[in-house]
Amino acid sequence: LNLTSGKGQASLNGTMTLAGWEPQTVNGRLEATNFLALKRAGSRAVVHSRINLTGTWPKLAVEGQVTIPEAQVGFTLFRSEGHPEIRVIRPSECMPPQVAAPEEAVDWTLWKNLLIKLEIKLPGKVWVREKDLKAKMSGEIKVIKIPPRPLYLAGKIRALQGNIILKRKVFDIEHAFVTFPGTPEGPILLNARARHEMEDHSLIIIATGPVTNPRTQLESMPPLPQSDILSYLLFDRPARAITRDQAAMGILGGISAEKMKELFGEAIPLVGSLNVTGSEGSLGVGKKLTKDISVSYERNLDPLSGEDINQFRVEYQLNKYLSLENQFGRRNPGGDLFLNFDF
Repeated sequence: LNLTSGKGQASLNGTMTLAGWEPQTVNGRLEATNFLALKRAGSRAVVHSRINLTGTWPKLAVEGQVTIPEAQVGFTLFRSEGHPEIRVIRPSECMPPQVAAPEEAVDWTLWKNLLIKLEIKLPGKVWVREKDLKAKMSGEIKVIKIPPRPLYLAGKIRALQGNIILKRKVFDIEHAFVTFPGTPEGPILLNARARHEMEDHSLIIIATGPVTNPRTQLESMPPLPQSDILSYLLFDRPARAITRDQAAMGILGGISAEKMKELFGEAIPLVGSLNVTGSEGSLGVGKKLTKDISVSYERNLDPLSGEDINQFRVEYQLNKYLSLENQFGRRNPGGDLFLNFDF
């Protein structure tokens, strides 16, 4: 079997013996040269490969080498898009429930017995591109599956060059490594550092730990207080030079992006959806969840004895003149309920 894709070719050769309709022994080879193996959603990849498939059914072995001399991969490749012919039906439009046909049991015998030993090489022309990320990668990865253990990856890839964009600032990647553990149980680890040069300072992002939940630090050279680092990131000036509105939308008084994520969750965007809140002696950020319900996180700039410095407020607008308000903090976790009358 010969295939042509892009400027390259792939061929599958081999033999298979049968007993009736059941396969018995398999001996095959897949070879590819400059074969365009991927062209989808803005991503493309060219491969060279020599892969052998051998064994007695159902105990087969896949062994060989895959080289990716050039590729461009975007994260949109891994996002599932809604099918244009599928329409979401609202509850009011729901049709009578239909009894689903019983699913046929999947036979996993072949996968459970399959042995895999593949080596994937990235010589240095593989680009990962996304809206706020560009990185040129190289390295070697081994794909291993030894029955009865599950499949796992081993090896390391690194960024040769690239940058990330954070708050409209370009951070050049100084180093970035992704290390695969070589065991089914171990986490995939990230170790990355990127720098943004300013006139008098450098802002540095450091990310370490599991790729699913890395620990991110923001530093500077020369060292600055954390409030100044965040202020430079957001407003290009130290904390003492920012305005009241800028402070409320940023980090003045301990209100940080991490705190807002902790309070509101990842589902509520932090950019373009928060409004400045505050009154005499307080400053904060808030968001309307619905037409009548709003939440805010405020910092009391002149607290009385026994009062919390930070307060979380939930307000429900009953009508034009009446609203219910609940305030709570660390010292009053039960909350206080107020009835407000505006006239």
